[in-house]
Amino acid sequence: MKILKRNNEIKQVINSKNNVYVQIKGPDTYGHIGDLKGKIRAIEKIDKMLKPLINIKNTVICVTSDHATPWQLKRHSNDPVPILIYPNKYSSTMRFTEQECKKGILRLEGKDLMKFMQKL
Repeated sequence: MKILKRNNEIKQVINSKNNVYVQIKGPDTYGHIGDLKGKIRAIEKIDKMLKPLINIKNTVICVTSDHATPWQLKRHSNDPVPILIYPNKYSSTMRFTEQECKKGILRLEGKDLMKFMQKL
């Protein structure tokens, strides 16, 4: 696995590979220290970085989390995590928020996500 830190490196890899896994630690870190505003800023930064990816043709984008880290608890929890799949065939929601994701119809256990993605 190679760690990429610059936006142009990330774009190059996405354009040259069939599958790319990206792990972003920011929101989790702020959850651990109980910083709600920091967690929100980190998520908003991710949103801005991902937006250009929707212009890549024949690409499925999946955004989710490996665990929840509620800022109130300051630790990991076993709460469900939201999942976004673009293009969106499974929901009419237009925003990727915990409240909107609760309205969605897709329910998966983490162990089943990769099998599900292979069918898209």
